[in-house]
Amino acid sequence: MDDFERFIVYPRLVKSYIERRMNSELSPLGLTSSSGPFVLAIRSNEGASLKDISARMLVDKSLSTRMARVLIEGGFAENVSPDPRTYSLRLTEKGEAAAESITEIMRSIQSEIADGLDDREKEFFKHVLARIIANLRERNGDGGSPPEGDDEE
Repeated sequence: MDDFERFIVYPRLVKSYIERRMNSELSPLGLTSSSGPFVLAIRSNEGASLKDISARMLVDKSLSTRMARVLIEGGFAENVSPDPRTYSLRLTEKGEAAAESITEIMRSIQSEIADGLDDREKEFFKHVLARIIANLRERNGDGGSPPEGDDEE
């Protein structure tokens, strides 16, 4: 496999691993690997619109709309917008509890993925990922800023 293939294939392998692990861990909560990150996005951006969540997650608004409906119907989130045609999302008590579980699950998966890397390699990897995400956000028209909490120090 050449470098080009590795650049495309390896992240896909990591994504597949993460999705399998998250689906396994989140299914008892009534969530999936797709809905879990949306719970965290709502928690870190309480009152966010679907446009804001879509930009943060780098997904189209239709996916955010579907996820919002799933989370609202599942009792994880509520729409606090006074206008029923728009969304302003906030987690419910059930959603907050799920967010805590999701965070623990993701930390466990992160630990598994990073097993064997020293601190310098982990920091370098974090830096590279932040740069890649900034590039994607810039191409998505989101200004190229790193994800919240991932600013370079």
